[in-house]
Amino acid sequence: MLACRSASQSSFSTRFGDNTIDTVISSLVLCSVPSVEEALREIKRILKPGGTLRFVEHVAAPYGTWLCRFQKLLSPICQFFGDGCHPDRHLEESLKDSGLKILRLERTQININAPLVHHFIAGELQKE
Repeated sequence: MLACRSASQSSFSTRFGDNTIDTVISSLVLCSVPSVEEALREIKRILKPGGTLRFVEHVAAPYGTWLCRFQKLLSPICQFFGDGCHPDRHLEESLKDSGLKILRLERTQININAPLVHHFIAGELQKE
């Protein structure tokens, strides 16, 4: 039997207690939070030991590419018109520094009709 509870709350201050959640699912969220590090700290706080964060996120193009520079240039406009979206975030660094164990981290490029969004990461992190 699978028990599931859905919640839409601030990523910085949830009403969940410490070590109470088995799995957090994040899909195209971390681009829009004001602080990725604070969001990941809160996720780590509420996850039970052995609990996982599963995610799919769009990320910045690789450093030094024309698209990366273009994303950085247009980021303030995207933040204003795109609900706080930061197309120039390199989330892999924040995920690796989160204190959660990386079980899987995959990067891919998908051509969709969004000129700034071509690079995505997906994966699973675990609280030890």
